[in-house]
Amino acid sequence: MALSESELSVGDFPDVATAALAQLRSVNGLAAAATAVATSDGDVATATPPTPAPTPTTSTVALSDQQRHCRELSESERQQILLSDNFQAFFARASRVVERALAETETEYFETDGEADAGSDAYDEGAVAGGSSVRVCRTFHDDKWSRGRCVTALDWSPHYQELCLAAYAESQQSHPGGDSDGVVCVWNARYRCDSPEFALHCQSPVTSACFATYQRCLIVGGTYSGQLVLWDTRTHRRTPVQRSTLGAQGHTEPCVFTRVLGTERANFLATLSSDARLCTWSLESLTQPVETCDLMLSAAGHSIRSLAATCLDMLDGNRFVAGTEDAMLCVGCRHGVRAGVMTSLAASHQAPVTSVAANPSPDLSHVVLSSSMDWTARVWSLREPAEQPLALEAAADYVMDARWSPAHPGLLCTADAAGRLDLWSLGSDPEQPLARCQPMGASGAGLNRCCFNRTGCVLTAGDHLGRVALLELSEALASPRPDEAQLVLRALHEARQARA
Repeated sequence: MALSESELSVGDFPDVATAALAQLRSVNGLAAAATAVATSDGDVATATPPTPAPTPTTSTVALSDQQRHCRELSESERQQILLSDNFQAFFARASRVVERALAETETEYFETDGEADAGSDAYDEGAVAGGSSVRVCRTFHDDKWSRGRCVTALDWSPHYQELCLAAYAESQQSHPGGDSDGVVCVWNARYRCDSPEFALHCQSPVTSACFATYQRCLIVGGTYSGQLVLWDTRTHRRTPVQRSTLGAQGHTEPCVFTRVLGTERANFLATLSSDARLCTWSLESLTQPVETCDLMLSAAGHSIRSLAATCLDMLDGNRFVAGTEDAMLCVGCRHGVRAGVMTSLAASHQAPVTSVAANPSPDLSHVVLSSSMDWTARVWSLREPAEQPLALEAAADYVMDARWSPAHPGLLCTADAAGRLDLWSLGSDPEQPLARCQPMGASGAGLNRCCFNRTGCVLTAGDHLGRVALLELSEALASPRPDEAQLVLRALHEARQARA
């Protein structure tokens, strides 16, 4: 009897299930073809009577009875199997497969291209804002792992486009997740599962985190204690597989920046703590940093050590830009004669700097975006550090984060403490945002972090209650024009002329 295709609709991962479904169709097709050949040209095939099954003997029946009565495992044997590494790995993998199968329809589950159609309802129906240019698709939240925890970092996987990372601080409420102060959840944007793909934790609040750029299964986190932690998603362990040593050579203050830099053959981990100590590490061993550099500010020909760093971004492998609690934006180098000595940009912010981001476009690598608690975000040109920056002044509260789109040189987003997310296009209108929405609704939850995915078509925003909203941008908003970089430079030039 031929099997039905629906019996394979909740199998293994989509690629395995699709292969099994194709094999089943081929087997059923051969059976149908054989029947058609037998009955072709109007001839009726003679049915062959089935061979009667042999009558079971007394010894066969006795053997079957013995097989039915299996030995019952003792409690110690059960616990040994349940706690074994093989069973834990199998159960974690099987649980994700079954959860995906229960959450998806057959059409979505067996989608072969791995991406949902642009016009299909791939996610939960959400609010539409900004003239249908931004759509809130869904919200990631878990009562056990993320409830009451402030989102401290967001990142997208460079290898799996559907995976989004969210780091969380300590919980402000009574929490069923145990005594773990720091949590990192990896959410899957493709499937409708309510639980995270991976839930990782450590004993100190996570203040920064990122995917390892050149290692598919590694996640790096910086903690409030200054310790660095490394998770490996290939294991079933939720605790780190590596930890740095707390000591004078490494960090002893909260880590505010964590990034894997370099190339596939020669890469390293760069970290910055709030005491302005910049360290580089090897992912092979986090015991001690490879290099350590204490950042200093050059003032009146003297180097002073009185900085409290809040954020950093790399302009290239050597040059960087950093923000401080003193409302300054500083530029420096990791190597060279003046390694670690920074110079401050003119006309900095009026309050602590909350984020800084370099433009990812090669034509605009000298353009830097910053946000501050002075309710503004500013766009700077490092080629003219003495000039006034372009100020974006549409926020309703502290601007907690600002990020560039990796695919659109002139598109950026800002997230403020009032819960508003603004999208700006500098080449179109640098005075007003093109789209504005409140991803968390009218709950009053302030946004703390925002991040574009690698294609620039999807945006995530995290608040101080542990929720992460997934937003989809329209093609007209996310796609750049051919001369977008020139339009951004023109907008900066016109802004300088207007202020002059």
